Amino acid sequence: MVNLIRTAGIVVWCIGLAAAVYLMYQLSVPYTSFQKNIDFLGTKQNVYHIDYWRYAFYAHVFTSIFVLPAGFTQFNSAFFRRAWHRRLGMIYILTVLFISAPTGFLMGLHANGGLASKASFIMLSTLWFVTTLLAFINARRRRFIEHGEWMLYSYALTLSAITFRLIALGFDLFEVHVHPREVYVTTAWLSWVPNLVIAHLLIKTGFIKSLFKKYLKPNL
Repeated sequence: MVNLIRTAGIVVWCIGLAAAVYLMYQLSVPYTSFQKNIDFLGTKQNVYHIDYWRYAFYAHVFTSIFVLPAGFTQFNSAFFRRAWHRRLGMIYILTVLFISAPTGFLMGLHANGGLASKASFIMLSTLWFVTTLLAFINARRRRFIEHGEWMLYSYALTLSAITFRLIALGFDLFEVHVHPREVYVTTAWLSWVPNLVIAHLLIKTGFIKSLFKKYLKPNL
């Protein structure tokens, strides 16, 4: 029964992730026209002319559809002893360290919503970089439990792209009558702080240790 529930949970999670990747793809497609007033860019006309912001935006948007699935494979024990685990892991780590997190930081400097939302996105991108770097360092040192824990924190921050849009959608669906700026600031913080809390709780309950148990057993 436990195995059945676990399998069902994995299936639901995979379907949810596939839907999330598809959503990010759909959201990214309009920006391939490189028109300056498409969707979100309509609110950024005051900074669109800044070269580093504009390049950061497109790099950040277009890499999101690769980071989400690449990061997910790192928590599938079937991949641990396969070359794909390392290859996809390196794609995830290098993309986050050299593109996604740095561009997120640059965008955060000009975030909508004032100082509060800027602080949120700057902190998010900084923590994203640090947790991913620590995941890489621990993998190199063959400290696989610590590697898995930092990867979970990193991926929780990666999923902020999804939770941000879900929370924003919730405000729209329930017609919450709050000033748009307050909605944006609230969404900015709720998009990643609860994710980190959930990741921490999973680590404390032994999720990573149980995931790596079979993989580490031959090395004990």
